Amino acid sequence: MFSHGRHTQLLDGLVAVLQWAQDIGASKDFDLHLTVSDEAASTWSYPLSTGIMGQTSWLADLGDGVFAAVYTRREGMSPGIVVVLSEDEGRTWDLGNQVMVWDAVGQEYLGVDRQPTYPASHDNIAFGKPNAVRLPNGEIMCSWWCPQACVTHARYAHLAVE
Repeated sequence: MFSHGRHTQLLDGLVAVLQWAQDIGASKDFDLHLTVSDEAASTWSYPLSTGIMGQTSWLADLGDGVFAAVYTRREGMSPGIVVVLSEDEGRTWDLGNQVMVWDAVGQEYLGVDRQPTYPASHDNIAFGKPNAVRLPNGEIMCSWWCPQACVTHARYAHLAVE
């Protein structure tokens, strides 16, 4: 299943979306998949595997073929909100140089030590819904929500790409 797609208009007018890919029956996540529209946004490319092991995400077009993806990473030993770049319009991603903008270690779930199975797992997630926007100077602003000390916050990061 492809879900949580959030559409972004690219600088050339096309629309792109990163989608969370999962096998609901097996409770298994796959890497994010990228789909791009035609000029009328009525026909879409076949979903392209990105190699990014994430869930909810957002894409920003930085120009000259450079895309930034901000995504929710819940698997492994370093959960959090992560930003990664592609220099070839999303065909490959620089996973070796991604940046964690919010570290969620020990803060992954609300009130429990482990995640229940889907769909109840959505009831106690403790961070998410990352967004990204390209600023006029070419930098990126990312935002997400996360509770800390029993208060839900909206956080953001302002990033320069070199």
